[in-house]
Amino acid sequence: MSPDNNPSSRIVQKEGLLSYDGVVPLVESLADELPHGISEKTHTNLVTLSRQYEDPYRRTQATRRVDLSGLVPNLADSCQNKEEVESALFPLAEEQIKLIKLQERLFKQELFNTLEGRSTTPRAITWLDASIAHIISSLTRQRGLISIQMQQDADNSLPKDGGITYFPMYILGRHGNELDYVNYSYKYPPLTEASREILEKLTPDLLRRGSYPYDQPYPVDTPVGFLRQIGIIGIPYIRALVQHIADLKQAGEISIGNEEMYLFVRDNP
Repeated sequence: MSPDNNPSSRIVQKEGLLSYDGVVPLVESLADELPHGISEKTHTNLVTLSRQYEDPYRRTQATRRVDLSGLVPNLADSCQNKEEVESALFPLAEEQIKLIKLQERLFKQELFNTLEGRSTTPRAITWLDASIAHIISSLTRQRGLISIQMQQDADNSLPKDGGITYFPMYILGRHGNELDYVNYSYKYPPLTEASREILEKLTPDLLRRGSYPYDQPYPVDTPVGFLRQIGIIGIPYIRALVQHIADLKQAGEISIGNEEMYLFVRDNP
């Protein structure tokens, strides 16, 4: 389940800003890729690495207060109503879903599990990151003055005094303290009145926050489900963790052969 749709997370408004508190999803799955899990030192390094992703993420979270996909602002100039947004956005999602279904069985399951927030692998995050990048690239060509103004308003409203704060919880492992899970908290601005009016007008009903029950996740092999859940891969800590794993593989500190054997054993109990 995406953290944005998780009823256990908490969003409150204080001093003109919205505050989000929740648990970073998928960390346990990715920590399994590391020989000794996530140590205290590794966590500190991940927090530093994640800073580069924070502002774009927090800016998009403001949009997701209405539009769970975070993509509708790109169509503010080219679309006049919800139906036109659906016609422009849903085929792009359907194209990516078809590509997922063409993958080999285990990888296809990794991709859908990631979207559902159940479990993940670095290659699934990387693939889905490229998937959403392709959609954004297609939408960027339709942007105009309204879309640009909406982004500038969000950028200008971002709090400058601090980004995301992490609260790690450790357990004692064979090699010292290992990360068990990590909570995170951050502040972001509410939408401007103009941006909210645009999103209220253009966001398709099933992409609107609160349009579908928490306990009935929308199927992720449909355009609506894919678009509602794709934001899970943008969490800065997750991006940093995947980058860290890739760096270790490139340096030869994680054996790719061992990783493949681990995945085989995990998926074939």
